[in-house]
Amino acid sequence: MNKKKYFIIMIVIFLYIFILLGQDRFPIEELNMITGVGYDIEKKSEGMIEYILPLSINVYKSDGSTTNIVVEEKGANIGEVVQKRQEKLNKKVVQGEERIVLISEEYAKHGVKTMIEDRFRNAEINDMAFVAVCKGKPQDYLEQKAKGYNSSAEIYTAL
Repeated sequence: MNKKKYFIIMIVIFLYIFILLGQDRFPIEELNMITGVGYDIEKKSEGMIEYILPLSINVYKSDGSTTNIVVEEKGANIGEVVQKRQEKLNKKVVQGEERIVLISEEYAKHGVKTMIEDRFRNAEINDMAFVAVCKGKPQDYLEQKAKGYNSSAEIYTAL
């Protein structure tokens, strides 16, 4: 009986240490949380397309307040845009809290296959976010402010 008891205790301790050491923990003030994503394109010339990805990001401050900023990056492909965005932001970007994904009409007409593939390949992205095709630029929708809401993503998910 004692051997089983010690064996179970050792397994619990091992699992606790394994789980504790396997996690990267950051204070919330050192993170940027994405709440909304936009997909847009701009046709530069025949066959040349520039991808535009605006993000609505919650920034947490040490005094407990939260602000929302919209960051827009452009690039020849989505991977380049993501890399530029990460270089621009000074904090770690956390995905998985996206509440809304806005796609411009132009992007939707061009095709959403690459966007869908990228979103399904990335396990960190929230697959329960609301997706909508919007008229105009997604950045305009992500920049909207309303009293009582921290970000436009909260406004659209409350509708």
